[in-house]
Amino acid sequence: MDFGDIIRLKREQMHLTQTQLAELLGISQPTISGMERDTSQAVPFDLACFLIDALNLDRDMIFDMMRQKYLHKKTNPKGMESQSPSPPAMEGQLRLNGTED
Repeated sequence: MDFGDIIRLKREQMHLTQTQLAELLGISQPTISGMERDTSQAVPFDLACFLIDALNLDRDMIFDMMRQKYLHKKTNPKGMESQSPSPPAMEGQLRLNGTED
């Protein structure tokens, strides 16, 4: 289960549509859809915090999950880690799918 799956499941448990959640957060419905499908490039840190709070998610668990995914994507094709991977929170954005901006 990835971050997008968790967002979708929690949103549905709360009986919210993507549009309702987007309005609550002040973002667009396609942004919610992209996050749920894990196609968003990056989520600003403050938006991730609002999303976690709105859906009553475990902040540490979500950040650990996103950090692991980000660090995994920072490896080269041979599996060697890059020289100095930066934690996503320090960059001001959390990577959902590990791609670079």
